[in-house]
Amino acid sequence: MGMAMIHLMMKVTRLIRQPVFLICLILSLGTLFTQAGNPVFCTRGITEFFRIVDILKQDKDPTEEDWNLFNDAPGYKELAEMEFGRRYLRDLITVAYKPSEQKNEKEILDKYRKKDRYYEMFAEGTLSDFKEAGQYRTEILDFVGYITSREVIREIEQNVSEYIEDAKLDSTFRINFIVFGDSRGYDPIIIGITNPGKYSKEEEACLKSRGESIYLPTVLLMAHEAFHNIRNRRISYNEPEKKSGDQQIVEILDKIQNEGTGDQINVPKVNSPESCFPDSRDTKRILQEQKFQYAIVHAIDYFLTQIAGNEALKADLGRAIGSMVTRSGHPTGYYMSSVIVARLGKAELKKISTNPFRFFITYNRAAKMSPGTPDFSDAAIAFIQNLENKYIKK
Repeated sequence: MGMAMIHLMMKVTRLIRQPVFLICLILSLGTLFTQAGNPVFCTRGITEFFRIVDILKQDKDPTEEDWNLFNDAPGYKELAEMEFGRRYLRDLITVAYKPSEQKNEKEILDKYRKKDRYYEMFAEGTLSDFKEAGQYRTEILDFVGYITSREVIREIEQNVSEYIEDAKLDSTFRINFIVFGDSRGYDPIIIGITNPGKYSKEEEACLKSRGESIYLPTVLLMAHEAFHNIRNRRISYNEPEKKSGDQQIVEILDKIQNEGTGDQINVPKVNSPESCFPDSRDTKRILQEQKFQYAIVHAIDYFLTQIAGNEALKADLGRAIGSMVTRSGHPTGYYMSSVIVARLGKAELKKISTNPFRFFITYNRAAKMSPGTPDFSDAAIAFIQNLENKYIKK
C-alpha cells in the first residue's frame, strides 16, 4: 500500500466510528503494505483483535475458528508459540470484553499469577492494556499510518545506527503490528500498540518544547526492537552446544548485552528523571530496578569467579545467575551499558554491539574508571575471555 492509500485510510478512519464497519473497511484495504525499499508492515493482528472484541461485546462466544484466526495472526502467532501459549491472550480478552465473563476477572488473573513468575509479571498489565485499547480503536489505526511513513522509518534507522553499523530497515524486514502493551525484536519484529494518545498535556508540552513528536516513545521503541532484529542477524559468536555446559551462561551474557544496548536507544529519553515522563509507571520501575544492580553485578561476579575455579559448578551456578537476571536482562544490561557510555562513550558501545563477551570486558574497564562501581575479578574476566576465544566467529 502506497503513502496516498495510507493517508486515505487515516482520513477515513477519523470519520467512521462504527466498529464493525471500520474493521470491514480495513480488511478490504488489505493488511500488508510497503513502500519501495522500506519494511513490509502487517496489521492483521489489529483487525483480528477488534473482530474478536466486537463478538465478545455482544456477549457471544467467538468460534474456535475465530480464535484460531486470532492466534494465527502475525505477531500474536509468535507470542503464542514462543511465550504465552494460545489460551493466555484469549482468556484475558474474554474477561475484558464479554459482559457475562467480567465477573471472573480476579479468577483469571489469579490463575496466571500462580502459573509462574513470567505470567505473573505480565497478566495484570496485559488485561489493563486490552481494556484501554478498546477506547482508542481509531487512534491506533491512525497511529499505524504515522509510524510507517518514510520519515519515521529514517528516524528509526538513525537511532539504531548510533549503536550498530549501517542499520537499514529495508524490504527484507517485516513488522507485525498488534494490540498489546509490549513489543518484541523477533524476526519478524512485533510492535504492540494500545493507546497512542495517552500522554498528559504537561508531557505533550514538554515534548513540544524539545522539538519532539508526541509519538517519540513509540518511535524509539520501534528503534529498540529494530536494533535487536538487526543485531541478532549479525551476531558474532557461534552458539555453544548444550552438552558443553556453556550455553546457559553465554545466553545470559548475550541477553544482558542485547537488552542493555537496546535500552540506550529509548530509556534515557523516555524513562529517566530528565525525560518528559519522570512520573510514569515504567520510569519508576526502572529507577527502582537500578538500585539493586550494584548488588546483582557483585553477585554475578562471585558466581563467575566460582565457576572459573571449578567448571563442574557451571550448571548450578549458571541457573543461579539466570534467576537474578530479571526481565530478560534489561535492568542489569542497562546498568552496565550506562557505565560504558558514561566513561567510554556511545562509540565504544557500538563497536562491541554484536559481541557479548567484549561487552563484559569493556564494562569492567569502564567500571575500574568509576569509583564505587562494581567490577569483575580477574578470574571472572579470564573465564569470559575463554568463552570468547571458544565461540567468537573467526
